[in-house]
Amino acid sequence: MGESLYPSPVAMHLLLGLAVGEGVVVRDGQLRLVVTKGTWSEEQPVPPSALDELEGRGWIDCDAEPPTVTQSGSYWLGRWMKRRSK
Repeated sequence: MGESLYPSPVAMHLLLGLAVGEGVVVRDGQLRLVVTKGTWSEEQPVPPSALDELEGRGWIDCDAEPPTVTQSGSYWLGRWMKRRSK
């Protein structure tokens, strides 16, 4: 079986958070995804596998803190967003 077109949902949500510049924080050396709904907000630790998935595809640059989205990552995020909006 071949590789999926998109990585796991948590990896895609991480990519989205990184792309918009909000929703991702580094606290105590741990990357965390900030989940917000209305006035409620919570930080969820990002599993290393999510970073590995995105970095392995070349969709993020992990040399920065927090990681930054590459041009390729922006392209695939746009495709994923359009697919979800249908």
